[in-house]
Amino acid sequence: MSDAQRERDTRYARGEISREEWMKGRDGEPRVAAPPVRRPSASPRSWLWILTAIVLGLVVAVAFLLSASFPPAPPIQTSLSTPRQLSASDLAVLNASATQGLAFEANNSLWFPRGPVTLVVYASPPVHHMDFVIQGMVNPTIHVAAGSRITVTVVNMDGDMYHNWALSARGPPFSSMPMMGSGTMMTMSMLGPASSGGYWGQDMSFTAGTGSSWYLCTVAGHASEGMFGSFVAA
Repeated sequence: MSDAQRERDTRYARGEISREEWMKGRDGEPRVAAPPVRRPSASPRSWLWILTAIVLGLVVAVAFLLSASFPPAPPIQTSLSTPRQLSASDLAVLNASATQGLAFEANNSLWFPRGPVTLVVYASPPVHHMDFVIQGMVNPTIHVAAGSRITVTVVNMDGDMYHNWALSARGPPFSSMPMMGSGTMMTMSMLGPASSGGYWGQDMSFTAGTGSSWYLCTVAGHASEGMFGSFVAA
């Protein structure tokens, strides 16, 4: 309280001034402003957390946009028949039903038109031990149109060994155990050796996606010895 205020209070108490004058003097008294409240500034560690949260938010947003723009490819629809024994006359029927591709010997490739494709694959036939033979070509690169329905009939012509046919996302070199970390997408059963009763065969049908993959025999040691080829869908 100031000296002037005390003087007014005393005069008011003595009756020397009216209440209005006393109140007027109080209202006219200068007021001291309260000091401003100082907010603590953010520490370097707080700024680090804020930046981290912003970066994480951006990463999540980008991932969401990418997933919306590029939806995952649908799984390959595969059907597999029961292995069966085939006679010489059955083989003749199979060969007649096969789709004939355009062969290029210079780069050992077979090209097939858009639409359903039927492949007859001989596994380790005579003279071509530990190879696949398709349309007379040894381990050719197969080119098909993406989205085509592919039917592969594999016939084991080896009189001593089991063979099969698989499609893998990983290419050579293959280890002696190619099923270990091979990225196999689909595989047939193990087909027994040829005998006097005929040849073991099996059908696999699937819709070709887009990109390159590899067909191979997954019996231990066979792919590493060269029993594989390239499969391209575009």
